[in-house]
Amino acid sequence: MGQNEIKELIKQSTAYMSGRLSGSERMMMEIDWFNESERQEVLNKINEKIFIEKGNSWSDNWDNDQYDDY
Repeated sequence: MGQNEIKELIKQSTAYMSGRLSGSERMMMEIDWFNESERQEVLNKINEKIFIEKGNSWSDNWDNDQYDDY
């Protein structure tokens, strides 16, 4: 790592620890800390969730309703 990269990492880490990042910025930074297989697992889960949500209507997911107590 070069000196500029180290300075940027220190700035980002300080912002993270002080809570000055938005929720999405914190999540992106935490994902950046994952190794490649962990990143791929998160990406697969996100894509699976997006595909399920966009591919089906509410009536298609009738049995998967979180509020279904019957």
